[in-house]
Amino acid sequence: MKAGYAPGWFWQEWFQAGRAAQNMLSERMANTAEVASDHIPLFLETGQNLIIRLSEDARLQTSDRLLIQTALADSAKTFPFFDHLVVLDSQMTILTKYPDDPTLQPEFDFEEKVSIQMALNGVFPFDYIPIEPTEGHTAADISFIAPIQMGSQPKRLVIARANLENNPISSSILTSLRNFSGEDGASFILDDHDRILMHSEAEEVLKEYDGPKSETGAFFDHISPNGTRQYVYFLPVSGRPWKVVLVAPAARAQQIAIEIASPLLILIVIVSILGIIITRMGLKVVTASLNTLATQAG
Repeated sequence: MKAGYAPGWFWQEWFQAGRAAQNMLSERMANTAEVASDHIPLFLETGQNLIIRLSEDARLQTSDRLLIQTALADSAKTFPFFDHLVVLDSQMTILTKYPDDPTLQPEFDFEEKVSIQMALNGVFPFDYIPIEPTEGHTAADISFIAPIQMGSQPKRLVIARANLENNPISSSILTSLRNFSGEDGASFILDDHDRILMHSEAEEVLKEYDGPKSETGAFFDHISPNGTRQYVYFLPVSGRPWKVVLVAPAARAQQIAIEIASPLLILIVIVSILGIIITRMGLKVVTASLNTLATQAG
């Protein structure tokens, strides 16, 4: 390779390294999103099965408050999936809750109240709704709601809340996503209304996601509102209306490209130096030959 060709070759290799780095980052984002996506149905199905099983416990139909609370405590200790359990009557009055901490008084937002009323009217056997995160957390609580059948019409219902950061299933999902995000990226789980369920800042939770979207898994080269180039991977969860979103700055791919191209740069420098040395040695030989011929001719 001639030394003069080295710069052109380097830029060609740098371009290829950039393409390879982008592909590597895209694959990593896809793999991370798919692992999270595969576990989200497990979280929702487990919550559904536990709340329905609890709603069928005959102790929740009694008038004995202590017996109802014992049923809630047994459920919580058997499988620590929920953070809070509440039993309401048809007037939305709290009959009892677990843990029975007087300082913890559950509040219900508008969407949750609508779901509660629909459950009491027998509209559905089960529902789950994202609600504001517990204080100190940056991921939403998920409120699982199931009516307690007492005759032809539900007269009570049980509400079980699970925080995504505390839950034994969802916490591993969040850890995986946040490990990918690091300090320069971002990761989100979205609900069926594209509301953000996890964010590094608590005040952003339940706000609507406004980035690129797709009906299937897709990789986007996107410009953020502040003008920064970034890569976005959007993946709908199979069988559920939730989505997983990963965001990485383009600079992360550039760093990977540098790591790929560094050995090539070293090789080019070595080749260039060898080229210069060989050229100089060749010139010396030619010069010496010319001097010899000039001497003989003289």
